[in-house]
Amino acid sequence: MKRDIPAMNTNELTRSVTETRRTEDASDRIAPQRKPSKVITFMGAKGGVGTTTVALNTAAVLARRSNVIVVEVRPTFGTLSLYFNAPTRTLTIAHLLEMESTAINTMEAEACLWSYESIPGLWFLFGPRTMEQCREIRPDHVKALLAALAKLADYVIVDIPTSLGEANRAVIEGSCQLALVVERDATCVQSAKLILLSIGVWNPALQVAGAVIVNRAALATPIPIPKIEAELGVPTLRVIPPASDLCNAAQNAGSPVVAFDPESLVAGSLAALAERLASAPARLRSASNRMPMADPLEPANISAKILVRASERVPREMVSQYLFKCRNNLPALKAALAGYEYEFARSFGHQMKGTGGAYGFKQLTEVGALIERAATDQNIDELGNQVAALEEYLGRVEVAFDESPASGKR
Repeated sequence: MKRDIPAMNTNELTRSVTETRRTEDASDRIAPQRKPSKVITFMGAKGGVGTTTVALNTAAVLARRSNVIVVEVRPTFGTLSLYFNAPTRTLTIAHLLEMESTAINTMEAEACLWSYESIPGLWFLFGPRTMEQCREIRPDHVKALLAALAKLADYVIVDIPTSLGEANRAVIEGSCQLALVVERDATCVQSAKLILLSIGVWNPALQVAGAVIVNRAALATPIPIPKIEAELGVPTLRVIPPASDLCNAAQNAGSPVVAFDPESLVAGSLAALAERLASAPARLRSASNRMPMADPLEPANISAKILVRASERVPREMVSQYLFKCRNNLPALKAALAGYEYEFARSFGHQMKGTGGAYGFKQLTEVGALIERAATDQNIDELGNQVAALEEYLGRVEVAFDESPASGKR
């Protein structure tokens, strides 16, 4: 039976429309329109190069000032849930892959996210945790998943395995940037070259943002950075120094390296990588508009400062003089690099290794040791990388002195 709908007079209609507009305006103020999210994907040129570590720490840096989601788009087991010892009840990507792609939305995706409490802006969508959760991922699921996550965060960091399958293709084509993680050995470089050629076959307009060069272990004859760039035809986004012991310690603590030891050399390199990716164009570049490759010996133009608290045991005048001396001696070290004067560089690094920490500059001690080792081995490429790292650090570091009455001015 039909019911008669009571008529609404003009005054009631006006009040109703006005109230609706007020509600909509309030909603807009509470949840303003988010700027377009940036999807950044990391893939290793081969397995075991540390891609997940690079992706995790890039996300941790970006999360200092933005909302960031890290997602493991993997058909088999993810590793980040083990890294953080997340509760077993935490939902994974498998929950979303079980449903039809059209049913994947922000509400369903958000229900699967796990937050890292130490960094409030950092969230994770873990890969499969059990054999039953492992399955092939369809491209339509990938597209729906990225679309949903992009509405929830400023950055979506995607960790994918080394594969040229359809799921990875969907991830890459749906990303703003793709960073290829490469070790400095011939096998890995050739694998990276084949991957890039395959991506070009998929879509000639797509161009990888660049390569992240990792040094997981000291190699007897590492391939020079310029040769890697020439082979791959893409710029080097960042060279990450070796730090296996520190990475293991951070993992045991369930913390990203950049949070576990933010003043370490590797943390500085990962932070610079994150800043470079954040400031890059928001879409993959076409091959016709490829930007010129950066000189690997020129540090990235990073505006972020590194704040170091001075040691209370050393007078501030001595701290300032020490930092001034390090900066003043840098041209001599660069001249030694250009002239292959290994003994000068070795002595320079040895002295910095022994003095940096005493003045509160732990990172100078680390890079000094690496300069000394590279010079001793007469490894000109590695020496160049460390001199560049030193130059960048000295250009960004600032000293904070304790001004409290208890400490007094010295």
